[in-house]
Amino acid sequence: MSEKISTYLSGDDYLKHKLLEQLPIENVLCAFERLRFKITLSQKVTLTRDEVISYIELCLLDKDSEIPHSLSYDLINLCKNKDPRALFLQAVIYEKGLLPFGQNLSKSFNLYYEAYKLGYKKASFELGRCYFNGIGIDVNFDLAESYLKQNLDNNKAKTYLGYIYYCKHNKQGIKLLNEANACEEIESFYYLGLINEQSRNYEKALLFYRTGSDLGEQRCHYKAGFLLYHSDNEYHRKIAKNYLKRAKDNKYALELLGDIAKSENEDYLNYYYQAFLKGAGAKKYAVALLENPKTSRKGAEILKSIAKTDNAADFLLFKYYKSIKEDKTARFYLKRAIARKNDDALKYAEEYLPSLLK
Repeated sequence: MSEKISTYLSGDDYLKHKLLEQLPIENVLCAFERLRFKITLSQKVTLTRDEVISYIELCLLDKDSEIPHSLSYDLINLCKNKDPRALFLQAVIYEKGLLPFGQNLSKSFNLYYEAYKLGYKKASFELGRCYFNGIGIDVNFDLAESYLKQNLDNNKAKTYLGYIYYCKHNKQGIKLLNEANACEEIESFYYLGLINEQSRNYEKALLFYRTGSDLGEQRCHYKAGFLLYHSDNEYHRKIAKNYLKRAKDNKYALELLGDIAKSENEDYLNYYYQAFLKGAGAKKYAVALLENPKTSRKGAEILKSIAKTDNAADFLLFKYYKSIKEDKTARFYLKRAIARKNDDALKYAEEYLPSLLK
């Protein structure tokens, strides 16, 4: 290994890539050698172009949260000189949001494009991926297709291209997705699950989602949990929570976990709160706050903030103010809910206050 490191430092481009491929993060010896190499580079006063590129590649490979400042200046200088590989690496850094650059998806996309125009072919896949997922640019399947077609040796490109073809009713789509899936490309499990779910083949969709979730595909966690929970199979309903808990950053998964906890008489407020922080609608969280006298005022304030766009909030506010005997305020919200054609308010008025319907 020390011989490989020495050759790497000498700038052997071919061996450099082979070395990177041979240093998996989970291998302790390889991780140590990578660290030793980074230390060797960090002790040098000046770095060659290849050493700057190599050091940054290792930082990205080791998932560091920050690029050393001195190294970032070296990278900027290489980018000023229109080095395509440096432009590509800076694009990756901007997309990941690593310090000291920070995240800028639009800038990341432009750098990928600049690297591609300068002949760095690896950037073509990243451009296709950006157009496919809307990263730093609007989603555009036609442009995504044009770049992804240049990368048919890449299973992730096959996955994206396969889904694009499927959406365009091209029979090649399922074939490409199945090819990628055979190689266990994890995003292919999500898209094959999605296609089967749309076709109402829920059993097959669940198989793809559960396998994708077990392999670490984030979007499959919620999808698997959702289908399991809504299954008629009692065992499936019991294990749904295991998948939903994996989707800790998904607001819909958190809301569903709250619903499950509530139905099982467990603490559910925190789930709704976490979902609210992630951008879910505020109503479930507000209602949960209303149910506790100590937090009901806060719940009412949240409902007031969403009442302009949610007429159900008016009726909930009516019930709340009625429960604390603030009849004038309660009547105001009931009348507004009726005026906005809220079904619950109309049924209530029809039974108890028909005069409000005249």
